[in-house]
Amino acid sequence: MEPKNNEDIAIRRLTIDDLATYNRIIQDKRVAEPLGYTNMSNFTISETSFAHQLSETMAFAVVMQGEVIGSVILAPTIGIDMQENDEEVELSYFIDPKWWENGFAKVALKKVFLILRDKTKIKSVISSVFENNFRSIGLLSDLGFEKNGHYLNQFTGKNEIQFKLRFNRV
Repeated sequence: MEPKNNEDIAIRRLTIDDLATYNRIIQDKRVAEPLGYTNMSNFTISETSFAHQLSETMAFAVVMQGEVIGSVILAPTIGIDMQENDEEVELSYFIDPKWWENGFAKVALKKVFLILRDKTKIKSVISSVFENNFRSIGLLSDLGFEKNGHYLNQFTGKNEIQFKLRFNRV
């Protein structure tokens, strides 16, 4: 199903009521692997951890026809002074695989970036992806992200590429 227009995809705050859907989607191996959850069997996020994530991040539900089909999480980055950088966030996102290849992630991320640009003082967004995640690499590139570095993920033992998107601020 191709989005007929941007209105087919809505963005709203992720809430504790979305936990069951969130857990169902991240248990799919096609979602879990790019998120780094493959070393854990039947990984789920507890209600307490999810509530903490909701309070510490900008967490959005990606909704189509009333159904949550994905999530966009923006977490504060920490500067070298060990303080939150209020001008940069780290992006993670996923879409339920049954909705892949329809452009929904691109539409959702564009909508979230408009919110960031228009309603916050965020100047940049970073996102790290495994170097073999060609779909996400292509998506981030299409959205204007530029490669910002490479590193070895200590948790997964896999190489990641970091991308950065800068908002033009006057």
